[in-house]
Amino acid sequence: MNEPGTSTTPVLTSAPEIGTLYGSEVQAAFEMNYTSNIMIAVSMTEPAKDIETMVESVINYSLSLPKPIEKEIPTEITEAKRYILKELEESERFKVLLAASSMSLMNKYFPKITEYRDRFRNGNRKIAHAMLKNLPYLVTENGFSWQKKRDAGHVLAALIESANLNEKNIRNDAFDELIVILTLIRNWTGENVRVIKEIVKLAGKYDEKYEKNDINHPPARTLLPLLLTGYPTAGTIDIDQWYHGEANYKKCKVSYEKMVTDFADNVWPKMHSQAKKREAGVLNTKQRILLQTTIESIGCTEADFRSEQLGIAHQGGIHAIQTAGNKQEKTRVNKYATNPEKVLSILMRILNEQPEICPNCLRIHKLEDCNALADSPRENMAAYLMPNYSFTAKNLIPKSTVYTTTFIRRRRGYMTPSPQTMNASDNILTLSPNRSATVSTMRFRLTKTWSGDTPT
Repeated sequence: MNEPGTSTTPVLTSAPEIGTLYGSEVQAAFEMNYTSNIMIAVSMTEPAKDIETMVESVINYSLSLPKPIEKEIPTEITEAKRYILKELEESERFKVLLAASSMSLMNKYFPKITEYRDRFRNGNRKIAHAMLKNLPYLVTENGFSWQKKRDAGHVLAALIESANLNEKNIRNDAFDELIVILTLIRNWTGENVRVIKEIVKLAGKYDEKYEKNDINHPPARTLLPLLLTGYPTAGTIDIDQWYHGEANYKKCKVSYEKMVTDFADNVWPKMHSQAKKREAGVLNTKQRILLQTTIESIGCTEADFRSEQLGIAHQGGIHAIQTAGNKQEKTRVNKYATNPEKVLSILMRILNEQPEICPNCLRIHKLEDCNALADSPRENMAAYLMPNYSFTAKNLIPKSTVYTTTFIRRRRGYMTPSPQTMNASDNILTLSPNRSATVSTMRFRLTKTWSGDTPT
């Protein structure tokens, strides 16, 4: 028998790797921090005692779990897997005891101590027994053969397989729960403030439940700011004044939970009842056009997406149930783009691809140099193609008088200016589409101050 450290047993490069027997994750953890120069000290006089000490240290430290896992609880199984693999990465003793299940593995990874392989193999079996004692659910769930029950590598592989299967289920469950939270946020009417606080609680429970799991989904709390969107113009103004002024959240870094709760406590109660009513969770005309343009710009088609999930199909299910006395106006949402919408979508895509084209007359020059701008904003095509369209009205509006805008009677197919305060020094008209309008009846409102006669 060769003395420890003097064995001439060659390394068998053709021997199977750890991963061949136990899987890639065991292989990766085993090779982490492994080098061929690892020195495992074994006493020549009392080798059995030294090896027994190694086994006990692995069982007491590397395999120590808070409590035995008797039932298949996904979070506990995942934690056990991560903990034991981490110990395998860092513990040289764990590595040699795992490799001792096979003589070929000992020859490959620890050729200098192969003479003690039988003693290490006995230690491997003790480790397997200790793992099953901590993971009793594996015996009932996997139906181990007696050979695999005596191999620490096979027990570890079974734990990993079980954890991976549960992680997949966890990801699916987490995705479903996240979609539910997002759907609640998008479809909240805005009229019951208690909903905000309940959604904040749901998001907190979600993040706490899945924070230790690699689910590849964003935290639910990142969705909470969406509760501050979708309000009518009056509500949006109130929220903007609070966000940028009173609370100054643009500069102050606070949690989304605190910000949304502050809104529920201090802003929502002061808002007018009509300003609280949020838009339905379907896309409006402007968003549909933007959606279609975006889909085309990335080289895809509407067939690549589920239209009902994008909010461009007819809404069924719970939204189709109208209770007696429900005065909510029923709106028909067409699944497909109308001809005007399609034409407008194609035209917007062309203009995005060729910015040198004037969106008003389709000639090659800048919009501000266009000679085809009509006196009436309604007659300018650019106003319908550009949400942030603006033009200088210096030749259209006299500077001598200042007027306050008045409501123009809303008629189908006409623009609707909103009443604003005049400023003689600001001769810029900015037109933006009414969010509730359709393409065929698109309306516009003045969102900048102006001076002069009310446009017709």
